[in-house]
Amino acid sequence: MNMKKNNLLFWLVAVLCVLNVISSCKKDEEDSTTSLSRYVDINITRCERVGERIVVEFDMKNKSGNVISSIAISPSSLTDNSGKEYSTFDNIGMRIKGALNRPYEVGPISLQKDEVKQLEVVAAGFDVNNTATGVNLVVTGRIKDVDLEKNTIKASAKIVDNRVLDNGIQTNDAGIEWTLKSCKREGDYLYVAYDMKNNTGSLLKNVSFLEANYMTKGFTFVAQDDLGQTYRNLYHAENNESYSFALTFDIANNESKTIITRIADFDRTGNATKISICNELKCESYLFSDPIVRLINIPIE
Repeated sequence: MNMKKNNLLFWLVAVLCVLNVISSCKKDEEDSTTSLSRYVDINITRCERVGERIVVEFDMKNKSGNVISSIAISPSSLTDNSGKEYSTFDNIGMRIKGALNRPYEVGPISLQKDEVKQLEVVAAGFDVNNTATGVNLVVTGRIKDVDLEKNTIKASAKIVDNRVLDNGIQTNDAGIEWTLKSCKREGDYLYVAYDMKNNTGSLLKNVSFLEANYMTKGFTFVAQDDLGQTYRNLYHAENNESYSFALTFDIANNESKTIITRIADFDRTGNATKISICNELKCESYLFSDPIVRLINIPIE
């Protein structure tokens, strides 16, 4: 009798296990239709430090087999490999590559079958200690076509760091090349001359160049020498023309311009040997990765 009961119990357990597997499979099938990864793939193509920011570019491909008429994408979180997260509205933004603004959310936009959109996420104030070696990006998507709300997809990448960190000029954008020409005293003035070359592939219109706002979060000086003396009210000239607080100019692709920064009442002790300067660069027709151009520990001739 006990044998029959045991056999019956065995078969009941077996049936329950089979039913549970079938139920799980059905649930997975249902979940797959509400997963962002069912409709799009993301592939990080660039992860690079620029100034005090991290720039993450990625391709988003429509793999659904159909047209997606309305999809909105936002960076749910960007986390470095130490676990620090950069996700607040004031320090992270996303855009379709080439757009002139970087809002938190892109879209709604449409994607044709197999179409690929290039997108960019930029986070400010990234890893100020320069210890992070990788990032994890989580993107949130909303697809109106299938009533998909705020589902996520993830990607990871190693960080590339080609920045000048000492004795040179740290660019604010991969498309802008800076070359130091001279740094010399003349009486109570210090003159620093450098070339700006436009390698963006586009004509840059109404570029403005001026000293960085020292009140901006993360900045402690506009200019500072190696003795710790700080300076403000810098003046600039283009190609040895008259000096002004701010320059405005157009610059064609592959064109170079010489800019000279003048610091008045410089180092009355005569003992300073290096200078660091933060200048701001903006443009109406192009969005730079970082607005700040940093001259770091430039030797004084």
